Amino acid sequence: MRHSAGGDTKTRLLSVYKGSETRHLRKLLSEVALGDQRASQLLRRMRDLARTKIPDDTLRVTWTGHLPTAVRVVLAVSDTKDLDNLVAVADKIIKNTRPLMDVNEVTSSMNHAPSASHKSEVDVDRILEEISKLSIVIKGMGRTQPSWHETHGQRSRSRTASRSSRYHANSGGQQGPVERQPTRRRNPADPDWLCFYHLRFRDKARKLQNLKRSPESSKRHNLAHTLDENIPCLDLLSEFPNISKPISFKETPSHSVVHHIETTGPPVFAKARPLQPDRYRRVKEEFQTMMDMGIRGPSKSPWVSPLHIVPKKGRQIRPCGDYRRLNAVTKPDGYPIPRLQDFTYILTKKKIFSRIDISRAYHHISIHEKDIEKTAIITPFGLFDFPRMTFGLRNAAQTFQRFLNHTVLQGLDFLFAYIDDIIIASDDIEQHRRHLKTLFSRLDTYGIIINLSKCAIEKDKIDFLSYEVSTSEKDKTPIDWTPDDERAFEKCKVSLQSAVTLSHPLADAPLGLMTDASNTAVGAVLQQFVNNSWQPLGFYSSKLSDTQQKYSAYDRELLAIYMAIKHFRNQIEGRQLTIYTDHKPITYAFAKIGTDSETPRRTRRLLFISEFTTDIRHVSGEGNAVADALSRVDEITCPTTINFEELSAAQSDDATLTHLLQDTALPRN
Repeated sequence: MRHSAGGDTKTRLLSVYKGSETRHLRKLLSEVALGDQRASQLLRRMRDLARTKIPDDTLRVTWTGHLPTAVRVVLAVSDTKDLDNLVAVADKIIKNTRPLMDVNEVTSSMNHAPSASHKSEVDVDRILEEISKLSIVIKGMGRTQPSWHETHGQRSRSRTASRSSRYHANSGGQQGPVERQPTRRRNPADPDWLCFYHLRFRDKARKLQNLKRSPESSKRHNLAHTLDENIPCLDLLSEFPNISKPISFKETPSHSVVHHIETTGPPVFAKARPLQPDRYRRVKEEFQTMMDMGIRGPSKSPWVSPLHIVPKKGRQIRPCGDYRRLNAVTKPDGYPIPRLQDFTYILTKKKIFSRIDISRAYHHISIHEKDIEKTAIITPFGLFDFPRMTFGLRNAAQTFQRFLNHTVLQGLDFLFAYIDDIIIASDDIEQHRRHLKTLFSRLDTYGIIINLSKCAIEKDKIDFLSYEVSTSEKDKTPIDWTPDDERAFEKCKVSLQSAVTLSHPLADAPLGLMTDASNTAVGAVLQQFVNNSWQPLGFYSSKLSDTQQKYSAYDRELLAIYMAIKHFRNQIEGRQLTIYTDHKPITYAFAKIGTDSETPRRTRRLLFISEFTTDIRHVSGEGNAVADALSRVDEITCPTTINFEELSAAQSDDATLTHLLQDTALPRN
């Protein structure tokens, strides 16, 4: 019984085990896919299902069929025979190209029809026999013909970088191009698939690049990116697309005008100025933009000027050079810059106006080759020079104005140009269109680019050089006096009244003594600081004697403090006092007491001042307006029509007045 039971158990286990092999084989042939796992994980899974029943050569064919096409192509041309090494190569390829394969990958389950799952059983022995035969065939596979390069050499055919035709390498291109075969669909499994499609798309990319460089496409590109449909005279701008194209200065200028920097003496030098972190990044980005535009480049110049940053609207910056030392040794150019008011000469009876702004005007002119090194600017991140004329250079405005007057705009009397701003004035719209076309033609001829965002075209009123230009000579616009304006006016009257009205002194309020001195008098105002504002407590003014008027500015300012303290002594004694003056050297006066530079008179006055305070602070002239006005009382006079010199001469010539002045005796009763 026990033997029989054991035999039944063995039979049952064998049947179960045999069914398991069937399921494993079914999974191996139809259900295994790469998915999101690595190639090594796929092979490991396939080996588990094969259970050593399938040789590695056969397993390699099945495993390769589950890989993406791009990986199969690379593995097909690989010299690696060992399956484990081949798996490592596949893992690297999949890791580096996973994002691309995820888009186009077609899983092997779509390429292989599922096995006949409707059948109840599969003849495992028959399938294993077929696999064994296939393994024998694979082992016997080999090259039946030598490769092309083995027969004809390593460089039997080559393709030049600039042509899509094939040339014989040994002929040196003398025999002419070989006719290119018509394009046909290639099998992605073919190892030459990648090279074929690379060359195919490269030819298309070259055609696209040539199309982009053609004049017609360039014209369409510029119009699409720079012109707005709402801009007046769009048709005129379309005729001259180069004047509104994206600006770049890498091309050779269309004119021969260059800027010379004639200097005397040795090269100037300066150290790099440190920059704050936020400005460092912004300046570096701006320099990179200028390098991309061809405005500046790296330098090895012995001429070195420091960097200067000019703030612009909208938190933008304009980095340029601090060329003060260079300008000091540069010979001046006497060419005149137009007066701002001269543009009114062309406005008589004109009705249509336009304002044209030249984009990066100075950069349209090149620096003479021998003078480029003189424009070098040192920054914390390198030394750079400017092959194009830049801001801050002496004579730059003269060079550009001469370029406009004598080259670009010569003979055009309907416009006025001031550096980079041009105003056009016309009688009517037809004439204005003709004037604009003439101007645009000149600008296009000399390669000048305009900034459309700053232009005002075909308007009856424009702003030009801070002036409002319109058809009417006088502005008769009525003033709209609103309640807000009325409240502001009343506030101004209160402010004027409170500025001269003395306040009641507070015992614990800080005091401030504002002083100033002119050539003829001194002035001061004593104030107290209450509720975040200064309130006047007293005013003082005194005329200087002839001797005091001969003092230096330092001595007059010190005298003003000395005399003001003497005047307000009773009010400031024992109080916290701060002296404010617009003469900054006075703030260091107490540090010089006892030195050879101080005269006995200065020392005596400083010692007197120190009895009340030693806190002397500097204030700007605008913040010291009251004391300044008190020191210039002699300039405040009332207008009169009487000539006092003539009156004095008439009195001297009058006999009656002379007799009265000489006879002082009183008449007797």
